[in-house]
Amino acid sequence: MEKISIGNRGGGKVIYKLEKIKQSLRWNNWVQGKITLFCMTMFYLILKQSLYSTHAIKQFIIFLLFICLVSIYGYLCNDLFDLETDRRHGKKNAFENTGRLRGGLIVFLIFSCGILFGSYFLSKDYFPYLLIVIYFLATFYSAPPIRFKERGLAGLFIAFLTQYPIPIMMIFSSFDSFGTIDMWGFVLFTAVSGSSIEIGHQRSDLKRDITTNTRTFAVRQGHNKMDKIYRMFLFFNMISVCGIMVIMHLELRLVTIYSQINVMLPPLLVYIILALVVTKKTINEKTHLVDPYHVEGRKDIFNITYTLFPNCLLPFYLSCLTFANYYMSFVLIVIFLLFIVSSVSMVNILWPLKIVYYETRKSIRGR
Repeated sequence: MEKISIGNRGGGKVIYKLEKIKQSLRWNNWVQGKITLFCMTMFYLILKQSLYSTHAIKQFIIFLLFICLVSIYGYLCNDLFDLETDRRHGKKNAFENTGRLRGGLIVFLIFSCGILFGSYFLSKDYFPYLLIVIYFLATFYSAPPIRFKERGLAGLFIAFLTQYPIPIMMIFSSFDSFGTIDMWGFVLFTAVSGSSIEIGHQRSDLKRDITTNTRTFAVRQGHNKMDKIYRMFLFFNMISVCGIMVIMHLELRLVTIYSQINVMLPPLLVYIILALVVTKKTINEKTHLVDPYHVEGRKDIFNITYTLFPNCLLPFYLSCLTFANYYMSFVLIVIFLLFIVSSVSMVNILWPLKIVYYETRKSIRGR
């Protein structure tokens, strides 16, 4: 995250406090790749069902607040139960200055607020069951006596299940579309995408988890195996993004935007080009393992293909389609952009275009 230069001392203190809060809440860990994906799914359902009403906007906002609170709860719960271990090994923890009692009260408050917003959807099909499951898994991922995070492959499965497939099913449930074919398609492809992100997360934490004797899947596999697994899932991730767009294209192919149909073809074709360029670059240049998620400040074709396009550009494109049909949805675009601005550096926003142009030209020339 790039530092923000503020001339005013008072303003600087406010920004500093906000940054500290964001770090404690692991803001950047779940806004990009999770919240943006959920926003994209809701934009898609609004377009698919032509839900152009203030009620749909209300549902969007309430669910967004709910899933943000669930994400915060999961990370804070992990910090609460890892407090003593993190202290012994000098690892940063959200409750290192508050203690377990105050930390527990904060976690309970976040939990209560999440339940409050989630209760809005209790009348929806299967939502109550999913609500119980997501909080159970988010709690016992790190809480004893189960502590899924130390159960190897099972822990990895629980981690991505809690953060991706279950929220996607909850979104479809809240928009009265639970059990549809496209829901299962979204679940499948987000599971693959979420797996690659979670594997990358455990791989980036591998050294620290070894020092804290946390028996995660990555610790059990070791560096070499994790590199091979991660490389494989990054490739599957590109396929999963294409899969999601194919589903949206099939479901939205008759959606009319200013007399235009097949509105999902342009982003699908753009992403296929990006995926081909990345694949060719990896093969031709024998590129070493690239981590597009957990390297701060990365600005290259890998970052564009794995994070910027699926997490920022694609959801924004869908939000614009929604706005073209219903001008009141502008409020949703503003909310989405606030999440993006809070987690992505907006300095030199033209750099993706320059990199794509350069890498595509180089790939065509075969250099």
